[in-house]
Amino acid sequence: MKIALIGAMKIEIDGLVAALSQPSAARVGGIQIHSGRLYEIPVCIAACDPGKVNAAICAQTLWLNEHPTEMISLGVAGGTRCLKIGQAAIADSLVQHDVDTTAVGDPLGFLSGLGVVSIQTDPSIREGLYQAALRAQIPVCRSRFATGDQFVSPARLAQIKSQFNADVAEMEAGAIAQVCYRAQLPFGALRVISDNGDAQADYETFKFEAARLSMQILSEYLSKKKEPVSPH
Repeated sequence: MKIALIGAMKIEIDGLVAALSQPSAARVGGIQIHSGRLYEIPVCIAACDPGKVNAAICAQTLWLNEHPTEMISLGVAGGTRCLKIGQAAIADSLVQHDVDTTAVGDPLGFLSGLGVVSIQTDPSIREGLYQAALRAQIPVCRSRFATGDQFVSPARLAQIKSQFNADVAEMEAGAIAQVCYRAQLPFGALRVISDNGDAQADYETFKFEAARLSMQILSEYLSKKKEPVSPH
């Protein structure tokens, strides 16, 4: 078992890296990979930098070099007005809201090569993250995530909700999901809501608290995944 954890920014992984036992670090293809153990579970951790291309490069690098058994995308996101700042959201499925090949007859968000619009997360991972948030007493919901290379306004969030039935908008998870879909690697995504489409007003204020809440949920998740000790 090895779990790959990807945050968009260094602040989103700093607490996890600091908590590693038996830590090591290596740079592969420009990606700084931190390895070690959290709650006795082998993990590899990286910050991909914002955006879908950065996220896909990072996910592919971890998959090919670290051979994880599952991958989790974590960080912050914008949420529609039905989600409150500080609430956690666990992805049940993911779309890419800025993919548009409708001019050739495809549905909006259609992922060429995969032949789908929506990618489902792994049921065991999403339920594990959901239960971890409940144990941490952090308000949590399950939602579809919509990924795109843009900070979204309240008006754009409403449009995404209408087009894709998604309440969470962020910039990395859908791309990481696409890599994992091709690799047949179990995948999950966790976000803490940092704003309701007004990132300038709320994000800078809340990003440290969001990182803390994400770490709290992941700590609960990993603590329940300890492999049983053999009696021999």
